[in-house]
Amino acid sequence: DGTPEFISYELFKNKKLLLAIPIFFYAKYHLRKLVLWSYVLSTFVGIVISFYLGNGLIHLINTGEFTYNENIRIYIITGVHNAIALFVLLIFFKSENESKLPLISMILILCLYLIFQNGRMALISYLFVIAYFIFLRIKSNNIRMMVVITFISVSSLLYIANPLLSSRVDRLIHESSQLFSNEQPSSVRLSFYKVSIDMIKSAPIFGHGPGSFRTIKNNTPHLSDDSDWYVHYHTHNEYLTLWSQYGLIGFSLFSLIVFLHFSKARHLKEDEYKQVATLGMLVFLLNCFTDSLVFTDGFTFVFLLFVTKYFQPS
Repeated sequence: DGTPEFISYELFKNKKLLLAIPIFFYAKYHLRKLVLWSYVLSTFVGIVISFYLGNGLIHLINTGEFTYNENIRIYIITGVHNAIALFVLLIFFKSENESKLPLISMILILCLYLIFQNGRMALISYLFVIAYFIFLRIKSNNIRMMVVITFISVSSLLYIANPLLSSRVDRLIHESSQLFSNEQPSSVRLSFYKVSIDMIKSAPIFGHGPGSFRTIKNNTPHLSDDSDWYVHYHTHNEYLTLWSQYGLIGFSLFSLIVFLHFSKARHLKEDEYKQVATLGMLVFLLNCFTDSLVFTDGFTFVFLLFVTKYFQPS
């Protein structure tokens, strides 16, 4: 069911960065530690670029109107990177005795950027990171309670005052309710899910092959128009994409890799990197529910595997 052009599209458009993988495996330990900080700093490069492409904060300052950041196409992936970077900064803020001011500044910048960042999963990823940090990194129950109360208060004020956040939450609730309806969903993404589920039912073990989702989707009447969704090669859900195209065999192989990642992370000697490896993969897997991240951002998946296996002295 797949299309021949899928292979060239998959290998040469989306996976060019995978050519950098050998650098991971031959880097010395002190260079490996710099890789993590380079990853964090790269998220701030993206923020700087957004000021040129159309940053919502700049628009607010100039016009007084709240709007999302514009022209940042893959905002789900941006949310994944920023959430992981936020967690890295939080754990180093807790462990570092010096240089706390730069870390505080970077944390505040990421939190401010979230307000104007498009994508509901970006919001959920930030909330997940903060909750994980509070309950697993802060041991004092009193401090936990203070942080939770402060966080809830600030979130409530932002929801009331910021139309971007409130509309994002309201839309998430509305679309989620359609998951339990027998009618055709208004969300195109949910329609994609139903197409993939039908594909799984018809070929559960071996799947329909690479690129088959696009072929079958474009033969579905209400999805076969010339809209932006027409060209999509994936389901916007990595688990459905893997199972529908590569069958239970491919899905099981992916699950095995993830299991080995978490198993290896438990034995990392340095706690900071253990937490980054664990939380980073959890954020990645969380966002796989609304995008096919192995397809669109496989480099990050490999990077997280690298963190697990190689962030310890040889």
